[in-house]
Amino acid sequence: MTAIVRVALVATMVIHFTSAIALAQTTETATRNDSYRLAYFLDAEPSDLSQAALPTTARDVVVARVRLDGRPRYLVRRESSPDAPPPKYLFRSMLSVASVLSGHAAVGDNFNATFAKPNGSGRMTMVPHSRDEVTRDYFVIAYMDEDDQRHLAGYPISEAKYRAWETAVMESIRTPWTPKR
Repeated sequence: MTAIVRVALVATMVIHFTSAIALAQTTETATRNDSYRLAYFLDAEPSDLSQAALPTTARDVVVARVRLDGRPRYLVRRESSPDAPPPKYLFRSMLSVASVLSGHAAVGDNFNATFAKPNGSGRMTMVPHSRDEVTRDYFVIAYMDEDDQRHLAGYPISEAKYRAWETAVMESIRTPWTPKR
């Protein structure tokens, strides 16, 4: 094999692997940056569970209408070191089952569930924020993981729906809660 053929072969391999790495990074980034468009608290019953972001290890899946016990709690500690890894999930909510659509749960059951893995997009996670959002009922897709922890599965939403929610949140931040009299 001549030196020119070897150089051409190495150059071809470098270009191929560089393209493969770039494609893998683009795919990973698109998935991660798109994950902010997952709703964990749905206004309507999910129409197709196959679209839910359920891991392959999910078991005991329950679709239910629930009420929140206050705002979801943010699990990232303020004083955590920048070198500390983020928590596996960003939020935790206490939920009360109002009705069961599928799965094994009973009306009146209460459970904690975590949700929303860090996505690196810099976009807000769609969670109930305003007083009106926190006090209404939602449909959720809950499941148990391999460690017997309860989580909520995200359900994909459109960019338009996400932007409408984001605008409403920004407005509610400008208008703080006032006690009802």
